[in-house]
Amino acid sequence: VDPINPGQSSGFTVTAQDSESGLTGSAVGAVADVTLPVTVDVVLPATGTVAGTVLDAGGAAVPFADVALTSAALSFHRFAQAGADGRYLFDRVPVGSFSLQAKDPATGIRSTAVGSLTAAGETATVDIALPGTGTVAGTVFRSDGVTPIAGAAVTVESLAHDGPFGRFETGVVADSTGRFGVTGVPAGAVRLTVFDSSLGQGGFAEATVAAGATTTQDVVLGNVPGVGFVFNLDGADGFRYDVQCGGYLNDGGTADRRLNDAYDGNYFL
Repeated sequence: VDPINPGQSSGFTVTAQDSESGLTGSAVGAVADVTLPVTVDVVLPATGTVAGTVLDAGGAAVPFADVALTSAALSFHRFAQAGADGRYLFDRVPVGSFSLQAKDPATGIRSTAVGSLTAAGETATVDIALPGTGTVAGTVFRSDGVTPIAGAAVTVESLAHDGPFGRFETGVVADSTGRFGVTGVPAGAVRLTVFDSSLGQGGFAEATVAAGATTTQDVVLGNVPGVGFVFNLDGADGFRYDVQCGGYLNDGGTADRRLNDAYDGNYFL
């Protein structure tokens, strides 16, 4: 009952969610008499099925691939694993558009696809084809662009096929001549990032990898700030936020640390 106007009914909203499918629905009602129960049915959205096969670059099925489904009508991502035949299936998917990301558990190669369900009970068949791979090779140079750097850590990140599993990323250490080579890189746009701790400098470059080929891309230090960032941010709320260079909170809690300890390895980007 409305506490301000006891003679009036009090409205409410009921929200229900299926924990397995993520389907969510809501309904409204009102209490007219506190001695009488109110029955409110919550109807979940209309659904269909999404199925398909995860394929490698040669068209062969990828056994036991990991698959994630994202829909604007869902409150969280859904995950499944393909069978030995590369087939995956999501049931009870809300009608509307959706996106998929697949990952090869053996190589970490990812790919994405999109589709839509237009009516209840429909089955949308969406195959997900993984890209071919190539090699990225080059040399890490000092900021002069001439002197090679030995032992620098090189990270190669694919700029495509992002999703719940993240982007494909791999790394290698340059040899004594500054040379590096990374195999098994997905075809398409990639970013190479280098940081040399001895110089306190970083650098990056972008390239396009072709399947079955070697792409040469050198990286010159100095085109990005190379600062080892470890900083304690003490907030007006009395809490300390110990931020690391990767953007995550390594540690924290109250600034004097006597009341509580928190944020250990939290908010990884």
